[in-house]
Amino acid sequence: MTVFREYADWYDLFYADKDYRGEVAYVHRLLRDHGAEPGTLLEIGCGTGAHAELFIEQGWSVTGVDLSEEMLSRARSRFDNLSAGIRRRGRFLQGDARTLDLGERFDGVVALFHVMSYQSGQDDLGLAIATARRHLHPGGVFVFDFWYGPTVLTQLPEVRFRKVENARTVVRRFATPNLRANENVVEVHYDFIVSQKSGSAVEELSEIHRMRYLFLPEIRQLALACGFKKMEAFDWLSNDPPSRGSWNACAVLTLEEA
Repeated sequence: MTVFREYADWYDLFYADKDYRGEVAYVHRLLRDHGAEPGTLLEIGCGTGAHAELFIEQGWSVTGVDLSEEMLSRARSRFDNLSAGIRRRGRFLQGDARTLDLGERFDGVVALFHVMSYQSGQDDLGLAIATARRHLHPGGVFVFDFWYGPTVLTQLPEVRFRKVENARTVVRRFATPNLRANENVVEVHYDFIVSQKSGSAVEELSEIHRMRYLFLPEIRQLALACGFKKMEAFDWLSNDPPSRGSWNACAVLTLEEA
């Protein structure tokens, strides 16, 4: 089953408490600290547009790209309900992180909420980094977060359960991980049980998400091979370097000025 095809129906419900505003403020600061002043921003893997809306509030004009048409539909619906000033500075396009070529360059590129960890094949990560490089102006900055390999292998992923609901629906999600250590991948098996409060109808859905955990030397090697000048890494939402307690980390890749 295609990743996020069914999950898209419940995505915003599961992440209603996610600190999108705090994440955007943090990434906005990283972009500025590394030389990218608010201008044009490409968001690879934009999902339902929650980050894009807040980047626009920070002064960016955002092009959001996602592989999932279902997620893009929700992003466009979100923006339909926003002010005209926000709407005209955001657009959403369908595309693949590995092959995208808009024929445009941006001041910054971001890929958030583990989009790069979804590039799970051997060549996928390099292709996605090359996509970011292709779309940046000289001096541009690419920021992305990812599953940090040393922590994944130290703490090991666990089975997780979560229940969310709104006025009409209750959704139960079971996440069962399968560590494939020889591939640097965790296969997360999502099983959903969806019940309607108005009746007895129950629907069951399943998806498998292949999540690649990353190591700093491989990111640095790929970044340099793609033409980036410099790479820095941080514990997510922190100024500190990643450590074995950092399940989530982020990388900042910068291009040389022309």
